[in-house]
Amino acid sequence: MAETIKDMVDDNSRINYRLLTNYVSRCALPLFVGQIKHPLLVGKDLYDGELMQNFSKTSTMQFKITQDLADSLPKGKDSHESITRAIYMLRKKPFSGGMPNSISIGRVAENDITIVDYSISRRHAEILLVHGRYFLVDMGGTNGTSINGEFIQPNVQVKLEPDATIAFGRVIFVFMPAEALYQKIRASSDL
Repeated sequence: MAETIKDMVDDNSRINYRLLTNYVSRCALPLFVGQIKHPLLVGKDLYDGELMQNFSKTSTMQFKITQDLADSLPKGKDSHESITRAIYMLRKKPFSGGMPNSISIGRVAENDITIVDYSISRRHAEILLVHGRYFLVDMGGTNGTSINGEFIQPNVQVKLEPDATIAFGRVIFVFMPAEALYQKIRASSDL
């Protein structure tokens, strides 16, 4: 059983969602937020699906696919569905290089966040922390980067706001503060 959020993060900076929901069920908000320094990248399908569901009581029977069932369903040749239901932590990997306030995102393991998808460049983008604000920089790859549906120019810092939608190639995430993620997990799990 994971004792801290760091215990749930893999080498690609991806957080195990099943462990995270279990942790949130037994963790107070201040402890959760205290372990996450930066907003997270939450896959758009996860955000729009499980995290946004309102399990109100109605006379209609509701069905929910369990994670075990979802894991057993056949996947396509790529892992796009898995990626769009993932949560990535903004963190520097040891020895990743670059500036200390810069988090690199790309397809290869040398990046701080590794997202393996053919539409993502080897070094696709960077998130910069400057005076307490977050900025996204597209590194000039083939498929581009967009914020809230608007493509950004390569090598230009664009400010990121909470709950902004970010697309790296075809893969879409929501830039979500830790407190908001905690609250959505608790609400979606009826905790």
